[in-house]
Amino acid sequence: NPKEVNMTFAEFMRVLDACDVVPKGGRENRRKWRLPLIAAYTLGCRVGELWDIWRRDITSLDSVNRTGVIKVTKNKMVRGKMKQTTKKVTITTWLYDEMEAVGVFDKPDDERLFMWTKEYRRPVVNGEYSLYKLAGVNSEATFHTLRAASATNRDASGQDFGALQDELGHAKGSTITRKHYIRPD
Repeated sequence: NPKEVNMTFAEFMRVLDACDVVPKGGRENRRKWRLPLIAAYTLGCRVGELWDIWRRDITSLDSVNRTGVIKVTKNKMVRGKMKQTTKKVTITTWLYDEMEAVGVFDKPDDERLFMWTKEYRRPVVNGEYSLYKLAGVNSEATFHTLRAASATNRDASGQDFGALQDELGHAKGSTITRKHYIRPD
């Protein structure tokens, strides 16, 4: 039950700190996981959505306010038919700064922004030296837990609930957002 697992901001910051820890053997670069983790946490995107975001999907950038907008397109099965849906998510200042630091804005349009591999479970979630384990995060937490943490934080900060549902890709009035993603505890 995804509702049972929560990740606090302090735990998330420990996960980011774990990106700087060199595991035994010292060969794996974990620093590269900062950007997809911050993207998942701030954008509230599913891992598959992060995988499908390309440089060309940045629709606007504001270098003065250090924000922007990303268009997220996904294929979804609706009543037996494949339907393509699009949503827009806001690049926060924190994410903008991280993207700028790693040179995302200089990438060609046909390059992925956040997920360069689908093999994230061992280094981030499940491995003996995973970032979650190093950070002391609940062993039941998944990458999707970051999506719920994002929704919870935005709801607690007073973001318009309809806008929050839109950014998560949920229908307005849907009970899924509160039932599965908002974790007030």
